[in-house]
Amino acid sequence: MKRIVPQYLFVYGTLRRKSKNEVSALLRKNATFMGLGTAQGRLYDLGEYPAAVPDQREQIVGELYSIGDGKNAEILAVLDEYEEYNASNPEQSLYIRKKTQVKLDGQEGLNAWIYWYNKPVDAQKLIPTGDYTLVKV
Repeated sequence: MKRIVPQYLFVYGTLRRKSKNEVSALLRKNATFMGLGTAQGRLYDLGEYPAAVPDQREQIVGELYSIGDGKNAEILAVLDEYEEYNASNPEQSLYIRKKTQVKLDGQEGLNAWIYWYNKPVDAQKLIPTGDYTLVKV
C-alpha cells in the first residue's frame, strides 16, 4: 500500500477560515487546519486581497493546512486557478506557488506551499502587522 505524504499549505489572505468565498470553504472541507503560523515575508493590502513577498526581516501571519488524503493535486489545481498561477507560464502568473518554511507556535518549521505575489509592490500599502485579518474581516 502506497503511503500518502501530506502536503502543507500556508494561507494568509482570502483563503483563511474567516473568508466567505467558495475556495476557502473548499479548503476547509478538504484539508486539516493545523494552526496559526508565520512565514518570512512582507504583506501588502491590494484592496480585495493581500500580496505576500519573501523577506527574511519580516513575518506574515497565516494558517497552516495539511492536505493528505490523496486530494493534493485536485486541491492545488483549484487553488492555482484561484490564485491565477500557471505552472507552464509562471512569468505571467499573478502569484507563484513555492515551498517555504512555516513555523507553528512552539514547533519546528514545516515546508509548506505558499502563493507569493508575482507583480511589483512598490506602490502598494504595507500591512505592518503582517496579518491580513487585522485589516480585512
